[in-house]
Amino acid sequence: MDAERPRRSRDEAWADLLDAYRPPHESAWDEALWPLLKAAASDSLFRSMYPWLSMHQLYASKFDDMRDRHEPFPTIAAGGDVYSVIAYPLLSGHVLFETNDPAEAVAVAARLMRDVLAGRSAESEGDHSDVPHPYPINRRGEGSRGESR
Repeated sequence: MDAERPRRSRDEAWADLLDAYRPPHESAWDEALWPLLKAAASDSLFRSMYPWLSMHQLYASKFDDMRDRHEPFPTIAAGGDVYSVIAYPLLSGHVLFETNDPAEAVAVAARLMRDVLAGRSAESEGDHSDVPHPYPINRRGEGSRGESR
């Protein structure tokens, strides 16, 4: 039986993550994550969630231990100078939005998360004029896996 680890507050989880990825960076991947983490840590919705990283993607969860949790939130992938908002289910690989601005990616993902938390679909509800609507926008004019349209 695994010993249960002490629960962290959301602020502690963010502090741990930011400390782990603070410059100087040893890899280009970590260097790409840093602006994304700073932008997400500045967003009130992301800050109200627990942050997780896996395969250079930022996840947000209502739980400190997100294993076996199925929350339908998008993730944000950091790759070089591109930040991609990826739809749930994550294995679909469906890129909803790409940008070179990590704060813009955070704003789009946060809007989608707010829609999920409010129990509505971002595709069918509300006026999203305050952030770019990510369905099916792809800034680079490519399909969800990089193929040309």
